[in-house]
Amino acid sequence: VTTAMKATLRGEDYRSPAIFGLERERIFHRIWFYSGRAERLGHVGDRLVIDVAGESVLIVRDRNGGLHAYYNVCRHRGSQLCDDSGSGFGAAITCPYHAWSYSLAGQLVATPNVGPEELDRGAFGLRRVAVEDWQGFLFVSLADDPPALRDWMADQNDHPLSFERLELGRLRLGARTVSEAMANWKILIENYAECLHCPQVHPELAALIPLHGRGDVIDRERHDGGAWLAEGANSFSADGTAPLPVISTMTSDDARSYLSAFVYPNMFL
Repeated sequence: VTTAMKATLRGEDYRSPAIFGLERERIFHRIWFYSGRAERLGHVGDRLVIDVAGESVLIVRDRNGGLHAYYNVCRHRGSQLCDDSGSGFGAAITCPYHAWSYSLAGQLVATPNVGPEELDRGAFGLRRVAVEDWQGFLFVSLADDPPALRDWMADQNDHPLSFERLELGRLRLGARTVSEAMANWKILIENYAECLHCPQVHPELAALIPLHGRGDVIDRERHDGGAWLAEGANSFSADGTAPLPVISTMTSDDARSYLSAFVYPNMFL
């Protein structure tokens, strides 16, 4: 009998509302949370609405190109300000309930049926959420005083800052697919973190990346988190060929490798 294999978490850790409540409080509402690509906010008034473990957050870009994130809640009666992400909204955020309006910088600028003598508008701006852009990827944090994003990423086990050499901020979104998994969030991470299932479930992946075919995810002889592609392959694609030009900042070894990193708690690079 071997004792080397670590036991999985308890079943209730995946199902319990109480456990998830603790995760919301101690994980999702305290640390940086990946939220989308920056080019989705390419124009003034473009909006990105995301859910951070039950808290709706609104991200916008102002006239000067600055990013702002807010709790997606009107300060009047608590109505949700925006239902969906999108473009073409203009330079004001207007509540659909009582038409209170806010500038993209979060100031309350219009209150129909409530005169300025009745309300100090300066005291009722939108509640801010921390937002930062790293390599074209947007992150928000609900913490009152979060660490700088790069400092947070520097502590990640997979060393995502090593990807900065590739200048990912120069990339542009080519396509976006949304898939919903009826599973606890930890199961998705656990599935990504091992490749014991790859030979059976992903034989084409196992053939493209020999390391994965052996059920491993880490090449211990490399120090960049990469894994070599099979002989003759030059891209992480179904047939191993590159349908698009290689990123100009890649080295020849990069181009012959599968590169990945997990940014806790919700981003796979």
